[in-house]
Parts: sequence; structure tokens; C-alpha cells
Amino acid sequence: MKYIIAGLGSFGSSLGMALTSQGHEVVAIDNSMQKVEGYKEVITHTICMDATDEYTVN
Repeated sequence: MKYIIAGLGSFGSSLGMALTSQGHEVVAIDNSMQKVEGYKEVITHTICMDATDEYTVN
């Protein structure tokens, strides 16, 4: 399955890693480049953007 996770805090990062390890495709979004870089090797896809900005999401 494919999942999108908004936020790489404690819950989002744990969920993203667990789903990726189970073979799912995960896109994780966070506005912190440090978090995005930190999880890029263990989560399928990581993107740095502000998911609360409607112009960015469109």
C-alpha cells in the first residue's frame, strides 16, 4: 500500500519506519530539513515542505 505521513515527530517517524520496513511505500512530509535528511535512508520518500501552506500543497 501507499501512505502519506505529515510530520516526522515521534509518532510520524515511528509509523513511517514501521510501514517502510513492512514493504509499504511511504511519503513523509515535514517542514524541517534536518528531520527529512535524518529519515531519508529509513523511509521510502521524504519531502521538506510546509503541509499547512495551501499554495505549497496545490
